[in-house]
Amino acid sequence: MLSRSNPAAERRSAELESRPQSAGPVGAPATAAGGGKTNILSLEEVRAAIQTLGNRTLRQRYDAVNELVACVAPADLPQVLAWAEKTTPGEFRTAFRDALLERWAETDVNAAMAYAEKVPGAQNRQQAMLKVLASWAQQDAASAVAWVRQLPSGPFQDHAVQTLAFALAPKDPGMALALIESSSSARERFRDVANSIFDAWAEMDPKAAAAKVSKLPPGGFRQQALQAIASRWSGSDPVAALAWAKSLPEGVEKQQAFHTIVYQLANSDPRAAADFLSSLPRKRAGEDMLGTVASAWAATDLGAALEWTKALPESSGKQQALRNVIMQWANSDPKAAADFVTAMPAKQGGNNMIPHLATVWASRDFAGAWEWVQTLPQGQARQAAIMSVSYQWAQNDPQGAMSYLQTLPAGNLRNGMVQNIAQQLSAENPEAALTWAQSLPPGPNRNQALQMVISQSAGTDPEAAAKLALALPTGRERNQAIADVANRWAQEDLTSAKNWVEQLPEGPAKQNALQTVHGHFAQADPKAAAEYALSLPGGPLRTQLIGQTASSWAEMDLPAAIAWMQQLPENEARLNALGQMQNEWVNADPQGAAAFALSLKPGTQQTEMLNNVVRQWADTDPQAAVKWAGSLPPGEAHTAALASACAGWAQNSPREAANFVAGLPGGEPQKLAAQSVTASWAQVEPDAAAAWAINFPEGDLRRNAFQDIVNTWAPQDSAAVGKWLQALPAGPSRDSAVGAYVIHLTESAPDLAASWVEHIADPNSRFSQIENVAARWLESDRAPAEAWLAKVDLPTERKQRLLAKP
Repeated sequence: MLSRSNPAAERRSAELESRPQSAGPVGAPATAAGGGKTNILSLEEVRAAIQTLGNRTLRQRYDAVNELVACVAPADLPQVLAWAEKTTPGEFRTAFRDALLERWAETDVNAAMAYAEKVPGAQNRQQAMLKVLASWAQQDAASAVAWVRQLPSGPFQDHAVQTLAFALAPKDPGMALALIESSSSARERFRDVANSIFDAWAEMDPKAAAAKVSKLPPGGFRQQALQAIASRWSGSDPVAALAWAKSLPEGVEKQQAFHTIVYQLANSDPRAAADFLSSLPRKRAGEDMLGTVASAWAATDLGAALEWTKALPESSGKQQALRNVIMQWANSDPKAAADFVTAMPAKQGGNNMIPHLATVWASRDFAGAWEWVQTLPQGQARQAAIMSVSYQWAQNDPQGAMSYLQTLPAGNLRNGMVQNIAQQLSAENPEAALTWAQSLPPGPNRNQALQMVISQSAGTDPEAAAKLALALPTGRERNQAIADVANRWAQEDLTSAKNWVEQLPEGPAKQNALQTVHGHFAQADPKAAAEYALSLPGGPLRTQLIGQTASSWAEMDLPAAIAWMQQLPENEARLNALGQMQNEWVNADPQGAAAFALSLKPGTQQTEMLNNVVRQWADTDPQAAVKWAGSLPPGEAHTAALASACAGWAQNSPREAANFVAGLPGGEPQKLAAQSVTASWAQVEPDAAAAWAINFPEGDLRRNAFQDIVNTWAPQDSAAVGKWLQALPAGPSRDSAVGAYVIHLTESAPDLAASWVEHIADPNSRFSQIENVAARWLESDRAPAEAWLAKVDLPTERKQRLLAKP
């Protein structure tokens, strides 16, 4: 191991050792008089504090750990770690261990890392090492970087690079970015840290950060970086940030930058944010942006926000904005907000807002919320409101909630209240929750409540929970309880959990529990887990466990996992293992993964893997993916791979992908690639995708592209789709697009769908769509539907069949 001496940390250790120890109460670390510094506890005091943790709820234990760890003398950390290793449940033990290791690394990183490297279980061991690394980076970044670089390439080194980059970013974002760019793995593997790097960079120099990000290749990493710059820059200088965002090329990145800036601007000057949205074309003034502005504005000026929201044109964005205003209103005056909502016409979505309002009101004033809910008329809105407040009720007045439950008839409301009471009560008082659940009359509600209570108690006493689970009647709740016990028990004692599961009677419960335990087994020792999975008789369970093993193994040691997978017989189990490790393989070596996909026997499996690999590869390096796909010999594999590569490219840079496809020679590969690009492009810029697709020649490509565009665009902006359709020339592709639009309208607005269906030129398609619209309209509003049906062009016998239905 590389030397990790740290003079500054050694001085801190000496200071801590010489600090007077506290004589304060056990379990409640005291503060030094006047200095504000946490006093160090004696070993006896620490042990006593750890012993008292068992008397606290799990949430309270987590809260106490950080304070306790800060009071441990560095010299006492090994002994305290030994005590921490005996705490339960497993997830708490892991958190306790990691907190102590982080503290230890502040004064002796060598000793802390040596301990971390011996932690049982591969996943827990790696997590412990990363905690030490994060602390080490704060003390001596250069040696921490050197240690990471000498690690073998693979998933763990990637995790270490990301951990170190997160630690470096606040002080030296350039160094953090250089670390990522020097990694042998693709930059996209570290997209989660891009926000931290460029947030810090933009705080120091937003123009420099913007210049740097402009040189990054397209992809998720760049998108995260752009959003970080937009957020930070708009917080300090929104005018400059907006000017920068407007200069970005049209596309996904520009939309995301606008969205981020609007969010920041809404919190500082909501009226300015609203004015900016009104200046944008409607397609850019996204529905969620309206809601963001409304919520922020309502927090400072409810009246102005409400008036602005009411004046918006009808759309799903207006509904979201109005809902956000009402939720803010409920925080200050829930009664007035409730009066407003209940007075709203049903078409404006008032009933949909009632449960949200009830939740906010109950969190502040349960009694007032409950009184209001009881005044609501019978119906779905009232039931949804009762369901919304029942969790808060179970927390404030569990006895009252239980008593009310007994008055409810069987149904969704009763089932939902059972879940909420069981969840809340078992978290706060497991013994009382068990007593209550056992007192319920036999039936689904009792089984459901017991299952939730058993799952909660399994973390503290898995053996007792196991007995309760097995005592449940056969059914879904019993199976779920057994799986939950197996999961929690495996975290504490993998061997005991595995032995218990193996002696269960054969059936779905055993299979589910075995899968759960095997997941922990594969994380702790993937090689042994692989041997166990292969020893099972052939069947779905064996196949699933092999896949689980492959997934965990690939995260820890990809080369070993690939070598193991390759020696498996060519059957379903091998294909499942391959599918489970595919994501890790493509991230680490996309060309190798693609080459292996090509080596598979031609057929469905090869095509699926090839498409998935190339699409994922294109998300991080589109030019390389497209080049590789284009180099394949003509045939099905070439066509499918090229289309997948273009689809992945279009997720981040649709215009670049479209330009590439336009330059391909005509033929089936270009057609399939064009359709893939259109489908991806329509998800982010449907109007731009539509403008591109209109240039396609009449035929299957144009027809399918139009359908994809309408299906994606109509839920976002139905009116814009209507205008686009009106401008299309007549032909089969327009009929197809109008048909897709009619299907979209039929459920919510059959009268509007009826006005469009007659625009379909092809009689067979038109008649079929007329029948669909009529059937739905007759169900919701029979009189106008019958009047329309009487005059519409549809054969008489088909009309009679529709009218004959009640």
